[in-house]
Amino acid sequence: MPSGNPKNLKPFKKGHKKLGGRKAGVPNKFPRAVKEAILEAAGQIGLDGKGYGGLTGFLIRLAITEPESFGALLGRLLPKPGAAAPVRHTIDLTKLDDDELLAMERIVAKAQVPLPPDDDASLQPFDGDPHFQKKIDELLASERLKKKKKKASDAGRG
Repeated sequence: MPSGNPKNLKPFKKGHKKLGGRKAGVPNKFPRAVKEAILEAAGQIGLDGKGYGGLTGFLIRLAITEPESFGALLGRLLPKPGAAAPVRHTIDLTKLDDDELLAMERIVAKAQVPLPPDDDASLQPFDGDPHFQKKIDELLASERLKKKKKKASDAGRG
């Protein structure tokens, strides 16, 4: 809420010029390094709090323990209904000279987020892992117990 005397505030007028906000071309204040650190931390927590399953395990844990937060995350990731599909361009690299290829390589390197190697366990499916379902069951049982205790605690107050 703005500070100062409310009597001095002017009401919103339709069509006034934009005041404040981020100027065009100014980078986001949430830098890529922070995003990467968050993903790394989530991967180290994993499904069991000890890193099992990496980032995928952590997201499963989040879906079980905090379904509202997981739903909000999904809502931010899924495309909006009626949203336009991304535009894709095809470039015939055989028609570019060496300087153009080097320039293209620099552009692509800046635009891409580095991906983990293909053998990264955090991205592998859990198929065939006998411990996976056991860990999910343990987490679900733990959450049910927490809810039961909270319900009993709430009933004891009222």
